[in-house]
Amino acid sequence: MKNNNGYYSIVQFSEFPERGEFLNIGIVLFSNNKPSVLTKMSNSFSRLERFFGVHLQSRLPVDLQVLENRLALEFANDWNENAFSKFQSLRTGKLRLSEPRLITVEEAELTAQNLFDELIANSPKRRRSTQPVKLLREQFRANHVEKMLERPAPIQLRGGLTLKAPFAYQNGSYNLIRGISLAGDPDTSFKQVSALAVEGALLSGETELAEKKKLVLVADTPNVDNEFVSVVEDMVIDHQVGFYRLNDMTPLIDDIRRNYQPQRHLV
Repeated sequence: MKNNNGYYSIVQFSEFPERGEFLNIGIVLFSNNKPSVLTKMSNSFSRLERFFGVHLQSRLPVDLQVLENRLALEFANDWNENAFSKFQSLRTGKLRLSEPRLITVEEAELTAQNLFDELIANSPKRRRSTQPVKLLREQFRANHVEKMLERPAPIQLRGGLTLKAPFAYQNGSYNLIRGISLAGDPDTSFKQVSALAVEGALLSGETELAEKKKLVLVADTPNVDNEFVSVVEDMVIDHQVGFYRLNDMTPLIDDIRRNYQPQRHLV
């Protein structure tokens, strides 16, 4: 084996192993350089709690620590693929380890962190650097509907709140379109979208007797767990807010074209 080769395994959890539904929660990296065994575990369990409908904060950290201790005890001095495969095959219960996969390890700490960011934390930094409004504009431009959209003024809501959106169109309601990103930490993303959903509910409620207005969110979801996106979608729809995914905007594009009124855009 080359000296810079190593193996990694994904730590997965299921509250109901008999269903075969497991979610990623950590990684284990085996390197030929010190430290020879590295583990990185998530300390945020809200996504798992929403998925399985149980409270995990009081017991899952203990189970993960026990697993880390076992790995350190078994492999701190030496390791090989066969020994780990045997260890992995004997795991039963709510935590399991995926089959080991070969990976090049230049710097163990950096490799472990990159694996964690990519496979566990759902925080691809390259995509996060692109602002949602830019991605949204690019999609409208690519589908030749950007000029069919209005640039709405900020709307004042009760309590001193101001709702802003870069685009709008009319289809019986005046739809204010705003891009969001669900990349990164699920807790942070959910809180940010929840705040927008509340503003959308206020907008809908305050304009029922006048020109009906509605907030529409278009979500960028790169490498985001589909179950989490569905949870967000259900939540915003319950608040009378529209929801589309950036990679599936065809229904929104079609609605914009169908309801385009050139006279509204004449100066």
